Amino acid sequence: MPVVLEIDRLQQLPLERLHCGVGDSPVGPSLLFWDSVGVCQLSFGATSLAQASQRDDRQAQALVAQIFADPGSVPIVLCGTHFQRRVWLELMATSIGQTVSYAQLARRIGLAKGARAVGSAVAANALGFLVPCHRVLRQDGDIGQFRWGVEIKRRLLDWET
Repeated sequence: MPVVLEIDRLQQLPLERLHCGVGDSPVGPSLLFWDSVGVCQLSFGATSLAQASQRDDRQAQALVAQIFADPGSVPIVLCGTHFQRRVWLELMATSIGQTVSYAQLARRIGLAKGARAVGSAVAANALGFLVPCHRVLRQDGDIGQFRWGVEIKRRLLDWET
């Protein structure tokens, strides 16, 4: 498990300098935001960056490569409510190549009837792959939805197996 800093709001983060960049991942272009504390956001697909003053694609590529080689080696910043962070941390305990349903994840955090609330927390995740929301499937085994599109979710799951 990576080093994790948990915060409620980004304003709590002692940001010195927020960097951003685009790197190639096994599932295509990835947009990354990080600072001296850790990675704050990892997303897939559309990677349009306006004239970002702290853009560093070379460092982003190195971080993306490190993330996909050894996800636990990169410190991360979990920014969300206490409940969201609880769900995300539990989700991070799901091993590469394994999947879990929303209902199973809800039971794992002690909220047996909380599959919908868990689904909302999973959908709010900004750290794709690092907080492996792609490993959550519907109860019937259907792939379900994904913040960055079903095709990216399939590609991540296929890459892990």
